[in-house]
Amino acid sequence: IAENVAEGASFCCSADAMLIRGNTAAAAISPATVSLASFSGADPYGVNDSTGPVTLAFTALASAGGGELLIPRGTYLVSAAGTAQAFHNVLSAGITVRGGGPRPSIPRRANGSNSRMLTQDTTAASDVTFKDMGFDFNGSNQTDGAARDDRDGLYIYNVTGLHFLNCAFGNGRHGAQLRLSVCDRTLVQGCHGYGMGLSSAFSCDNVFIRNSQYFRALANSVVGGTNPDTGFAQDGVIYAAVEGPQWSPPLSGGTTV
Repeated sequence: IAENVAEGASFCCSADAMLIRGNTAAAAISPATVSLASFSGADPYGVNDSTGPVTLAFTALASAGGGELLIPRGTYLVSAAGTAQAFHNVLSAGITVRGGGPRPSIPRRANGSNSRMLTQDTTAASDVTFKDMGFDFNGSNQTDGAARDDRDGLYIYNVTGLHFLNCAFGNGRHGAQLRLSVCDRTLVQGCHGYGMGLSSAFSCDNVFIRNSQYFRALANSVVGGTNPDTGFAQDGVIYAAVEGPQWSPPLSGGTTV
């Protein structure tokens, strides 16, 4: 497999480490590692919708009993297709979702989705890690016209041992970019939030966690937006530690990275 399939999109593993079994099968680097690159329709250029291939990749990882999902560098357009979220209860025990860095590996919410990118609300999971990923919630191109806390970003409920490492969350419309509830032993480390809120009518937290135990935020940075709310908000959290700066001065150009 070529190092670069096209400009700006490359695989994160070499040809001799991959075994591809057709267009829709997982690329098995080990029995519990799959690459999104092997699922037909995954588009790293953000032109075609990649919701289906990403869902199949999560399903393959769950069937393997956990492991790692590799997201090659690129921007992947995802949409809700008339439902409340693009991805529903796709997280399973013992998985890691790893990209090529906060900027290179980015799921981006499609224009007019008016829904969450991910909801995990009825299936409990444990030991879930997102690493080196970026999440673009594309808030300025959503059209629901109402400020609602439950319709934006990632909403994760009842996942124990949840880690976000070196990730970026950006352009949330309202509510929270990362909303967590009953998520004990959560760590958010080395992450960056930016571009929260759209106007006086739309405010947005970077991270909001409630009804959980043992929450730690370490060495994160947050650049506001048009109407940011808080960097890290808590409600009913037992044993919490937020260390390092929550708010950072704007980068060159203001509110984007």
